[in-house]
Amino acid sequence: LERSTTYASSLSASPEELLSYSIKVYAKDADANDIFVEDSLPENLLYKGNLKLDGKSVSGDIEKGIYIGDIKEGDYKTVTFNVEVASEDNFITGQTSLVNTAKVMSENDSTTGKATVYIKKEGVIAPPTEAPTGVTGNIFLDYIFLPLFFFSLIILLFRKHFIAFGENLKEIEKEVRGSW
Repeated sequence: LERSTTYASSLSASPEELLSYSIKVYAKDADANDIFVEDSLPENLLYKGNLKLDGKSVSGDIEKGIYIGDIKEGDYKTVTFNVEVASEDNFITGQTSLVNTAKVMSENDSTTGKATVYIKKEGVIAPPTEAPTGVTGNIFLDYIFLPLFFFSLIILLFRKHFIAFGENLKEIEKEVRGSW
């Protein structure tokens, strides 16, 4: 981080913050020859250059890969470069994990290493979407006029059936009274 001097395999950063990556390439058990290093930066980490090999500026692009030569057994070489975290607009509210993968290849071997940057975007979460329950959005129309209108329309359309039902009720009432 531009606000720190130590390297870590995972850290928290803010949008638009400048980061420095360091890749140490060791030759543990034997000499390593024809070493090639590349770094696959995740989306929202932008390569900003300042590419160095053992503290000396070198040309190239770490995302395409660079040749760093040979390393004797027990020695190492360090590749450093800068990236910038994308702007806040590229992140959702909350925490986003960006995983960076470095790959080191020699004539005999290859290996990968990963580093994670956690980006936290602060912000107010939007209120839930409003879901209207009426037809027009007008309380009087939705809850008084329209129900009354539809009820009246049903009565008007089916009045024959209501009249017939009423007459049937009267006949049933006469039968019930007559049997008492």
